[in-house]
Amino acid sequence: LVQPIQKMLKGFSPASYEHQVQAMIDDYATEDLLPQITCPTLVVHAREDNTFPSAELEFIADQIPAAQFTIIEECGHMSPMERPQAITALMRLWFKK
Repeated sequence: LVQPIQKMLKGFSPASYEHQVQAMIDDYATEDLLPQITCPTLVVHAREDNTFPSAELEFIADQIPAAQFTIIEECGHMSPMERPQAITALMRLWFKK
């Protein structure tokens, strides 16, 4: 898992990384917009993700009228890299709806 992440990070320019960090610092308040999302939405949380607490993602799912909240076990913030088969299976089920 470390090598793919290192490769990905090497692809970021310093300006791109700075922009991402600044966006997190600015913490844009978008909660008011969540109820306006009208399409079916899958909100996924990785059980071991310490970046975003489960409660925050559950809140997001609760605010979106057609949202479904699910948790992927045994992975963290990089769940597509950590458990690609689980993510793929989840997405396939979701898109069949």
